[in-house]
Amino acid sequence: ETTHQTKKLRQALGKKQEKMHSLFTRLAASSLVDNEKSRVAAVDLPIPEDVSSCANIDVFLVRHYSFRWRVDMEKRQIRGTVNLRFERVDASRKKGDLVLDAHENIKISKISQGSTVKKFEQKKYCDFGDELIIREVIPCSGDLIIEYITSGQPAVNWLNPQQTFGGMKSMCYAMGQPCMNRALFPSQDCPRVRASWDINFILHGDEKVACAAPRISDTAFAMKEQTVPVYLMANFVIGRIEYREISHRSAVWAEPEIIDAAASEFSNCIELYL
Repeated sequence: ETTHQTKKLRQALGKKQEKMHSLFTRLAASSLVDNEKSRVAAVDLPIPEDVSSCANIDVFLVRHYSFRWRVDMEKRQIRGTVNLRFERVDASRKKGDLVLDAHENIKISKISQGSTVKKFEQKKYCDFGDELIIREVIPCSGDLIIEYITSGQPAVNWLNPQQTFGGMKSMCYAMGQPCMNRALFPSQDCPRVRASWDINFILHGDEKVACAAPRISDTAFAMKEQTVPVYLMANFVIGRIEYREISHRSAVWAEPEIIDAAASEFSNCIELYL
């Protein structure tokens, strides 16, 4: 069945590639006929306001997030810090309030910049997020350090051993789309804002961790060369998992009992898709 599905997928992709090639060929040909007549003036459209985010990205921009998380599988809890490296957009403002997206499941204990403890206010913004206002931040005076605790839900899914294939140990995984990462860490959760990030996990047991970023060590990852929107940061899985390469640039992680089946299922289609 898997082989049949792969064959159908290959055929469908081939037809789409032929259509796209034909379309691009026609577009290229039409643009060469009379470049001056076909030239269209650029339209300077205003960027619409993102009403799902309360972050004041017109004042400050976060350029890098650095996470240090202690993950407790039994308590279903993440305790740690996020360091925010930011800069001002409005040069006329030497300092001001930084407004971030957060979530009711995030409980903040302290926010500091250098040796200064910052005042802050967290209040409900909408059904899927809170507004976090950090008073009188100063760019170029060091990173903001936010100390907090969270369940991570709904971004994090916590699984009992009975919910895993092996039935031996708990597991958790996080997916930030579309705007659930604001339950994992305070951020500028607006898709058009991109930043780099790094993360270091502290685990209690012998679990393994995989994360959507280049690996630095067994528990550390960093995405410093490529900036991404917040919903793509810190997507991870922790549990009794194994790694299996399926090509020179692709791999799968799965529980030991199903790692062979997972590798077999994806080995025939990932490179074709890419």
